[in-house]
Amino acid sequence: MVAPSSVSWRWLLGLTGLALVVWLVGLDNVPLRDVDEGQVVLVSRDIFCTGNWLFPTRMGEPYLNKPPLVHWLTALSYHFGGITDWQSRFPAALISALAVPGMYLLGRQVFGKEIPARWSALVFLTLMPVVRHGRLVMLDGTVLTGLVFLLIATAHTRHQPRWSWGMGFMLGILALTKGLIAVPLGLIALAFLAWEQPRIFQKLAFWVGLLLGMVPSLSWFVAQIFHYGQTFFQGHLLDQSLARTWEVVGGEPGLPWYYLEHLLVHSWPWFLFWPGGLLFAWRKRQEAWAKLSLLGTGIFLAIISLMTTKIPWYVMPVYPFFALTVGAKLTQIWQNKTDSPHWWVYLFGFLTLGATGAGIYYGLILGQFDLLGVLLILGITLGGTTVYLWQKKRQFLVMLTGGFYLALVAFMATPHWNWELNNSEFVVKPVAALIRQFVPPEYEVYLSRHHSRRTLDFYSGRRVEAHGKEKLATLWQERPVRPFLLLKNPELDQVNLPKHQVYGQTERYTLVGPPLVPQPTGKEPACPLPKL
Repeated sequence: MVAPSSVSWRWLLGLTGLALVVWLVGLDNVPLRDVDEGQVVLVSRDIFCTGNWLFPTRMGEPYLNKPPLVHWLTALSYHFGGITDWQSRFPAALISALAVPGMYLLGRQVFGKEIPARWSALVFLTLMPVVRHGRLVMLDGTVLTGLVFLLIATAHTRHQPRWSWGMGFMLGILALTKGLIAVPLGLIALAFLAWEQPRIFQKLAFWVGLLLGMVPSLSWFVAQIFHYGQTFFQGHLLDQSLARTWEVVGGEPGLPWYYLEHLLVHSWPWFLFWPGGLLFAWRKRQEAWAKLSLLGTGIFLAIISLMTTKIPWYVMPVYPFFALTVGAKLTQIWQNKTDSPHWWVYLFGFLTLGATGAGIYYGLILGQFDLLGVLLILGITLGGTTVYLWQKKRQFLVMLTGGFYLALVAFMATPHWNWELNNSEFVVKPVAALIRQFVPPEYEVYLSRHHSRRTLDFYSGRRVEAHGKEKLATLWQERPVRPFLLLKNPELDQVNLPKHQVYGQTERYTLVGPPLVPQPTGKEPACPLPKL
């Protein structure tokens, strides 16, 4: 076990500071996105408004999809700073950033050396998917931090069985964050112990500590079972968790190598070092870091690859093991124990030209000067890396790491980091502003669209159901109190709506409703509305 005195506090604090910068910069420069972020903030707002922390709801209905740890933290954030995009993302981003110093501490435990621990943490710090998803109001960044600290506790438990309470506690945190995700991650931790210290399973102190550590989190699940009964098993464990293994639930089907393709595309530049790192880990498989890297990568990739449902962020728990593997390989190169292939010179030279060309296109042709700055940093980084590789100097690693970090910070400061919003059919906030300005609380409002948008529900402070234009025309005719309708602008002349009034228009939608509706009194709503 590594003593606290052997940890470099300068590096620990430095990594923490670097992580906080890239995780928090520009956190609210884009709105929340649908499905994942929209789901969490709707539940968090309900908790904040109703005070129902034990049995969360979403817009007044029982919420059984996921456990509420991130939702609790987000609701707590609303208490301190109001309901804003920043306050929504801040708790999850802060916790996610702590995984970076956690990776350094984990590296010190399993490597027993300073240099590979540093490289592993730096690799983790500069992985685009880790940073980007960690900034969102999602569960996966918190899962990553929970996993890293579970592995730290597991590494301690090898030598001191009483540390098993830490394993149990972190397994409970993982279960309270994303339910059954604790099972495969706990299996990895136990497999590592079985390989490293099999006799520990014969010690009563280990099992007692493990169970006691899980008690706080297990109590929440027990409360749900008593409160909801069979409904909780069906809604939480079966429909939203186990069913994903044999049918597509909230994702897409994919081939078994779906996640390998995802790693290939999204983990650059470090994917380049990963195959060599895996081979190096296999050769050193009697060392703790290699055991953990091989077990974690193999077990988790196998599980998610065999599942029918394929969702990009399911691969996130692989990244701590990925960082350890790459960190070990970078240490080899840094200590001049292996040479980098000569063809890397041509690869990075080609990437330099690509970044330069992309910068010219986005900056000078499309006028997106914020992306021009990002690509300029990236081009200088790749160019410098190419030069150092040509000169066979190990400093190419410093250039690559530092440059990618600066490029990530610059990218996160732009509104492009949450790029899924570019594929949205319409911008939500102006439509939500129309609803809040003109639709009284007692009136229903419907949206002309195939699917509703959870962020529209959140920003408008009310449920906005989606239907086709024919269905909306029927609702207008049949409802005793005519509802408000959000029609696509071209549909206004296509739908027969007798005695309607146009209240406002955005770039995509027009709000219509019954005429002569009394205007809102201006009274503050019982539950505060999100800041637009």
